[in-house]
Amino acid sequence: MTITLSTNDLYQIWNDSLETGTIVQYSDALATFTEFPKQLGKGYWRDIQLRSGINLLIQDYTCHDSIIEYGQTEASPHFVSSFYLAGNYQSIVPGISDHRHLNIKSNQMFLMADTKEIDEIPGQEQIISIKLQIEPCFLQSFSNQPTYQLPSPLQRWIDQKTVAPFLTTGITTSNMQVILKQILSCPYQGLMAQMYLESKVLELFVLQLEQFTTKSTANCPPLPRADIDRIHHAKEILINNFDNPPSLLDLARQVGLNDHKLKRGFRHCFGTTVFGYLRAYRMEQAKQLIAESHLTLAGVAQSIGYNSPSRFCDAFKRQFGMTPRTYQKQLHGYKTDPSGAK
Repeated sequence: MTITLSTNDLYQIWNDSLETGTIVQYSDALATFTEFPKQLGKGYWRDIQLRSGINLLIQDYTCHDSIIEYGQTEASPHFVSSFYLAGNYQSIVPGISDHRHLNIKSNQMFLMADTKEIDEIPGQEQIISIKLQIEPCFLQSFSNQPTYQLPSPLQRWIDQKTVAPFLTTGITTSNMQVILKQILSCPYQGLMAQMYLESKVLELFVLQLEQFTTKSTANCPPLPRADIDRIHHAKEILINNFDNPPSLLDLARQVGLNDHKLKRGFRHCFGTTVFGYLRAYRMEQAKQLIAESHLTLAGVAQSIGYNSPSRFCDAFKRQFGMTPRTYQKQLHGYKTDPSGAK
């Protein structure tokens, strides 16, 4: 038999089961454990809040009958990384991915908002999954590192820009499988458990990002050697004129490429856009000037090509996770800067 129900129906059954006491839910300092509704099957969900902005969800359940669950993702974009250790089922995201086959050999990363999704879950088959639910603040916490190594939809999401639905499927490697089993069999409790799980989750996420980045690079057509040389020449022009850079069209003209080839080539060679590379370089120069010169922050902004101190402040904070004034205070104490930069 196959049961069809909405995500809202599923959560209503869950809430009713909790209210009537047919299933239990309890929490400790690390996690919340909730039984799977007995009228639908058996098992549990374990929800673990790690550091700010990252949540670990472990699901282990078996449905009595096959279930087709249909619903809509949340209105605000959310990023999920998912892996499977047992079972398999089909998932459909109309217009984005038809019939994803989810099993122990595959993993997914997706970033979606207000998107329809249909899951076809088999009956009498154990499903074990591990999902990482990630907020922008978690990735922003790595404030000293530029974000261009991340998939471009994630970069836009972190910068709070409009994001198109993003979904990719990878292969779960043997190294990933080892980490997944270590997460399931965490040998610690309390603070040590949180530290252990955070380290494993970070390791797992890095392996997944590395796989996605490698796949994206492999899918790009190779560039001729002459074009690569021109791209590197364009980079040198940007560096030498970072305080007054040419426009994209002028830069392309100077190195003998059209603007499309220049943009594609820059991402191929340096993993970021022309503007992204220029902004990162400018911010590194600003950081150095703040540390080594006696310029005011407005003077630093002007030196790297920003006429507006507030725009410079926004760019610096986006790059390093702190304002230039905060960085200056960390280096030189709390002497007030007379400029208008923050």
